Amino acid sequence: MPGRVTTVTLHPLLAFKPDTYIQESTYSQCALEWDVRLPPHTARIVPTPAAVVASSRAPPPPAYNTPAPSKSSAPLPRSITPAELAQSATTPPVRSLNLTCGILPPEWRIRATTSSSSSLTPNAPNATPSQSPYVTVADVLAAIHTLLAQRVSHAEWERLAPKESDRVARTFHARWRCADGGDEGQSREYYGGVRRVDWVLHATAFAGLTCVPAVAASDGDGASGGEAGRRRKGEVEVVITLRREKSRKGEKKGTK
Repeated sequence: MPGRVTTVTLHPLLAFKPDTYIQESTYSQCALEWDVRLPPHTARIVPTPAAVVASSRAPPPPAYNTPAPSKSSAPLPRSITPAELAQSATTPPVRSLNLTCGILPPEWRIRATTSSSSSLTPNAPNATPSQSPYVTVADVLAAIHTLLAQRVSHAEWERLAPKESDRVARTFHARWRCADGGDEGQSREYYGGVRRVDWVLHATAFAGLTCVPAVAASDGDGASGGEAGRRRKGEVEVVITLRREKSRKGEKKGTK
């Protein structure tokens, strides 16, 4: 007999929303504005038009308790708060999330767990490791950033075609040259080598997550075959959408 399928809803800050547009600012498709080259605490919340309309009709879900922005402040992003980072990434809460991205090699699978945010820098603003028994917003962002910040191995580099390696190399050189911290910061990034984030070229703007439809388990032993067969029972799979970063006038994008 087929198993039960549980519908999982993503936190509003993480969910992919194709109708999001902030005038004279970064075009994003979710309520979270984040350059994935930078640590999660640098993310900003974009009060989307859709969110403003929704907040005027009903209060936010108790599980999220996200303050509704006023219409006058809607065009202006604000910093994400520790309380928002600590909120559950899904409803119902889960203990792990599998994340994939179509522009990354399929073997670079990201697994967000309740300990993912322990990699956050302790003295960074808003960077408080999760104490929740479930995956939080911070855990998801930290898992994405940690994977993309990893240095590319020689074997991974050798698998690239010549044109691809040229594009990745140009992205790497552009990244270290605009690093924060002057000569010291640029030197640190240069000698840190090519990182996985260079693989996405200019698609460094986080645009949200989309849940992959759940597949019922068979006789309680997990789904049989295919993509579902590679998941453990009860695991949730989500897809990361990244978009080309559009820097605002006068703002410098760097790496940390």
